Amino acid sequence: MQKQTTNRINHYAQVAKAILAISLLYSCTTTQYITDTESLEIHKMMKSKRSGNIVATSALSVGSVILSLIMEMEPVFQPTIGSGAFKRVKLKNTSQDTLYVNMLSDYELSDSIFCDYLGIRIPPQKTCRLLIPHPSSYFIYFSTAMQQGNDEMIELQSSGKRKQVLYPGMTIPFIEEQKNPDN
Repeated sequence: MQKQTTNRINHYAQVAKAILAISLLYSCTTTQYITDTESLEIHKMMKSKRSGNIVATSALSVGSVILSLIMEMEPVFQPTIGSGAFKRVKLKNTSQDTLYVNMLSDYELSDSIFCDYLGIRIPPQKTCRLLIPHPSSYFIYFSTAMQQGNDEMIELQSSGKRKQVLYPGMTIPFIEEQKNPDN
């Protein structure tokens, strides 16, 4: 009986290690497209907090499973997503031009410091992976030129899709395109 329990614990430990390795690979983000130093610092801070949350949650989950196997009862700890969690999102540039992106948030990190991403430059056909707080809402302003005034705007909810495809003209209604074919 003791050997069977030990084998079961070893099996669960290997599964836990595999899950942890996959989650570390899956949680990769890109900071090379962020040109604003404050935005880069905010992203690094969120990334370190997220890594700590993942390690702590994984350790508690594995410990709960091992304890439940030894005590022959249901697992006690079950992780939940809530306030203070982060979500990884992808911004994909499908155009042939570099997109200049600014993301303004309603999420306040501390005293009047918002979790905004400014100065993101996404090259053609590339994807930028970022961490955003969950739950939060972002207004994404983007254009192919650095000048303001011709920016397009979409809203991104952290509870929605993880991938947002961006291309110039995506916010122009279809009917308006038909009326003005010269633009």
